[in-house]
Amino acid sequence: MSAPEFLDLTDPPARVLVVVAHPDDIDFGTAGTIARLTEAGSAVTYGLLTSGEAGIPEDMDRDELQALRESEQTAAAAAAAAVQHGAGAGYGAQQQQQQQGQAARMAVLQAA
Repeated sequence: MSAPEFLDLTDPPARVLVVVAHPDDIDFGTAGTIARLTEAGSAVTYGLLTSGEAGIPEDMDRDELQALRESEQTAAAAAAAAVQHGAGAGYGAQQQQQQQGQAARMAVLQAA
């Protein structure tokens, strides 16, 4: 018995843009769907608004954690055959929020 088909890919979208706040949001939320879409021929682009440096483990150096999270997400994007654009800025400050907005705009423009 085969699993039910929840995602109709008889006519897959040419392009898909996935914008998330945190690097691992895609992996925990939509990675299976993204893999199916890329297998069906869709060009998938990830837009990341933060770098994941404010996550767990909290006692880890933020720069090291940012590098680790970006490396993990780059590998995850490659495994799903997706293109990743920018980890955005960190959390909090107004300048960082402006950088996050810029990262989102760039992801949209590059996916278009």
